[in-house]
Amino acid sequence: MAAGLLMLLLCLAGCNPKDMNSVTAQASGQETQEQENQEKPSGSLNLHYLDVGQGNAVLLESQGHYVLIDGGDRETSSFVVSYLQEQGIDTFDYVVASHFDSDHLAGLIGVLHQFGVNQILTPDYEGDTKLYQSFEEAVRQYQVMEIHPQQEEVYSFGTAQMEILGPVYYGHSDGNEDSICIRVTNGENSFLICGDIGEDTETELVHTGVDVSADVYLLNHHGSNTSSTQEFLDLVQPSYAVI
Repeated sequence: MAAGLLMLLLCLAGCNPKDMNSVTAQASGQETQEQENQEKPSGSLNLHYLDVGQGNAVLLESQGHYVLIDGGDRETSSFVVSYLQEQGIDTFDYVVASHFDSDHLAGLIGVLHQFGVNQILTPDYEGDTKLYQSFEEAVRQYQVMEIHPQQEEVYSFGTAQMEILGPVYYGHSDGNEDSICIRVTNGENSFLICGDIGEDTETELVHTGVDVSADVYLLNHHGSNTSSTQEFLDLVQPSYAVI
């Protein structure tokens, strides 16, 4: 990774983590003179890792195009909506529900009620909770196109891309293992966001040979000891890890 291309704004000392509303990572795709001379040079990509406590919510922005991956739990839903409104967002190109646990899904219901959403990516299984039913009702109410992404599909926004790495297949007995796993790239910079996958899906990804390397890794399942196996980490080799 070229020096200076990736900047993490982190509170490293002298502050209370509770005071942090988000962590922002910035990546520039303009790494070389050759790229700068291309007809369509790469632009910037900003990632905001929102502080939603036990849960995930990541905002991605590239050239005025927005993606939201997960939305945190009920308790932080209003914070997530307020934060997104402060960014001046009107419409999301994509919203991603990595899986249907409440600490990833609940906040997305508020997002669907407050913002335009062009497409929503969800895993190919059905939840059995009232929260999941409320989510699907909102998807239908606003007539959002719902897609169950498959491995190797690529979704572009601005100058960045989201490549679907997993799951390798849907239908695990544990819904966490069916979490959508995404590698976001912009130029030479890369970010890995895989919801709550554990050892089973990590092993499957390793064996398929997909590229899971990343400059910044949002630890699977919030840093749980059932995830981030040594074999998986040896391939990710992140410069930064976020919990």
